[in-house]
Amino acid sequence: MQRQVVPRAVLTSGGVAAAAAFELWRESISSIFVVEPLEEERFRFESSTYDLGTALIARTRLGAQRFRRSARDVRTTGIDHYLLQVYLSGGFVGEAGRTAVTVKPGNVCFLDLGRTVTTQAVTSTAVSVLLPREALDRLAPGVERLHGQVLPEPIGGILGDVLQSAYRRLDRVPLAQAPIFGASTLAVVAALLALPAACPAEARPALADYALGRAKRFIESNLTSPKLTPDAIASAAFVSRATLYRLFRPLGGVAAYVRARRLEAAYAALVRAPRQVQTVAHELGFTSEAHFSRAFRRRFGESPREARAIGETERAVALRRTGLSYPNRSGRAGHAGLDQWVRDLQARSFAGHALA
Repeated sequence: MQRQVVPRAVLTSGGVAAAAAFELWRESISSIFVVEPLEEERFRFESSTYDLGTALIARTRLGAQRFRRSARDVRTTGIDHYLLQVYLSGGFVGEAGRTAVTVKPGNVCFLDLGRTVTTQAVTSTAVSVLLPREALDRLAPGVERLHGQVLPEPIGGILGDVLQSAYRRLDRVPLAQAPIFGASTLAVVAALLALPAACPAEARPALADYALGRAKRFIESNLTSPKLTPDAIASAAFVSRATLYRLFRPLGGVAAYVRARRLEAAYAALVRAPRQVQTVAHELGFTSEAHFSRAFRRRFGESPREARAIGETERAVALRRTGLSYPNRSGRAGHAGLDQWVRDLQARSFAGHALA
């Protein structure tokens, strides 16, 4: 009987024309970055990704290209994981949010995919780990402040060693042990990231970070619940209502934050699938479609129906692209692309945190 191992997806440009190779790469990475080749006529790539259930670990060799993740991309993909990368060769320059970033061989960089990123990379080889926000926030409160940072030594070097060692050994991990291996990798990464994240010169007290993180995760998991009240959020965060209001004051207040997250969720729902505006508004707690439409336009500069039309156009374009095939997910039923692995990672990360 053949031993079941950790699911692995291997994509390569071997035997494919450069333009078709880039299209294959573009589609596989589309939920994370919008990419543009710098030398399309010579573009080649190799990508090998393992799915641990609680993390995706990949080794990639990529031709020169631009990477972009705009505020609109964040909204439309609905993906807000964390990405940690060690560059073995090559590197990139660009901006993460408003922070300028330069990555060279040997550097380890941390990116928050819930925020904007624009970079330009030369031909590079990197090992990356994609981690669900909910899980990492719980283990390393305040880690979102590391967006765009090249992690200092010795922490960066140790993290780079951990990622490379984990990747090299995954082909020997039995499928039954994948969740344990994934959780262990997450715990080690979180413990190391917690050190720069908790620097007293830059951070708020760790307890406040912990409470705010719990509150945010609870809100995100219960955006469609009518029971998402300040009392329920405070209870989930183990703080008083007064403390909850104080924690959210820099974010515009509890009600404003919840409304903003519901509007972001509505935008993502409308562009990802053909949905009725009234249905989406009702699901996300807006009792009046007119009020929902006004709030939506104030936030995004377009109406809900205009956003839905944008989504329909983007889906039509995707259907016209070159047909792509992906390897079988060994140890799991069916076939899926890397895009679905990324979305599955997010879905698993929020399991078990909903209001009754």
